[in-house]
This record gives sequence, structure tokens and C-alpha cells, in this order.
Amino acid sequence: MNRERNQDMKPKHKIAMSLLAVCFMMLSVRSVAVVVNFPDVNLEAVIREAINKPTGPINDTDLLSLTTFNARGKNISELTGIQYCTNLTVLLLDENMISSIEPISGLTSLRTFEAQGNQISDISPLANLVSLNTLNLGFPNGNLINDLTPLAGLSNLSHLGLWSNLIQDISPLSGLTALTSLDLGANRISDITPLAGLVNLTGLSLHHNKNISNIARWRVFII
Repeated sequence: MNRERNQDMKPKHKIAMSLLAVCFMMLSVRSVAVVVNFPDVNLEAVIREAINKPTGPINDTDLLSLTTFNARGKNISELTGIQYCTNLTVLLLDENMISSIEPISGLTSLRTFEAQGNQISDISPLANLVSLNTLNLGFPNGNLINDLTPLAGLSNLSHLGLWSNLIQDISPLSGLTALTSLDLGANRISDITPLAGLVNLTGLSLHHNKNISNIARWRVFII
């Protein structure tokens, strides 16, 4: 009977060992660092300076220490690779040549993002960055944005700069009641009624928009 029992246990033992081996292999694969490629040499140079790694492969683990990244005016046009900077809370990309911000779509820890003076038209990658508090895509130089729909769910925004874009419809901003400052200057806006519910606004810029209606009813500080 013991022999039969031992024989019955052997297949089960083999299965258990196989499962353990698979689990060990999976854990081993996950622990291997990923080498991050930055196609834009200017972005790579600023990254290397920020992580103090002038030569050698850049691994994803090297980027985990970055919480603030300042790459203003560095002639960057391509952001591929920055998606591995998953602990970023502040990202400053003003005055570059960036047209796509798709690589930042998963950086959900971001609280401040500034990218004025670029060539950005599609801001849909911002839709899931719900921790954003400050977003500046305008002053002093703007972008090419005309659709604000991706911003509608960013309920934590308190500072929003959209100076000098191509904006006509501001209705997606109507529910952003945490806003305290809003810069919509130098756009193509005519109707500002969607802003009526933004009761916490203390600063509002509407300069250089043509044919804005019903502006007399506003009592917030218009600069």
C-alpha cells in the first residue's frame, strides 16, 4: 500500500516542482533591468546629466530616482524613453520642438507639467494624469492645441496656462472647479459662459481673444 501511495505522490511532486521552477523563472525575468533607449540624443544627454551617468547603458532602475526633470530649451523633439521615469512629479519641457507627448501618458505621479513653446496639438495623453495640479502649455509661447476635451477629468488642476493656442471651445473646462488661475489669452474664444461655475478663480486672462461676449458679468481678476 505504501508503494502505491508513493507512486501516486510522484506525479504530484513533479507537477509541484515544475510550478516552482516556472515561478522562479518568472521572478528572475522580472528582476532583470531593462535597457532604456532614447532616440533623441538631446533628451538622452539631459537624462544622463540628471542621473549622473555619463556613459554606459541607461537602465530603467537608473531612472527611478528622478522626481523632478528640467529639460527646458534643450532642442528636444522626441520623448521616447521618458515613460520609464515613473516617479516624476515635476516635468519641465518648455521651449523645445516636441510635437507628441504620448510617452508621458503613463506618468501618473506628475503634479506639474510645463511644455509651452513647443508644437503640441494632441493633448489626449494627459487625460489619465489626474494628479496634475499645474499645467502650462501656453505663456510665454504657446502650442497648436484646439481640443481641450482630454482636460475635462483633471479635477485637481488649480493652475492652467493655455496662452497662444488655437482654442475656440472651452466647455471641457466647465467642471474644473479647483482652478484658481486660468490663462486663455491669445486664442480664438468668443463664448466664456462655460467658466461660470469656476467659483475659485482668482486670476483669469482673456487678453487677445476676439469677440468675447458677456464679459461684463465677470468679477474675477481679469489680467
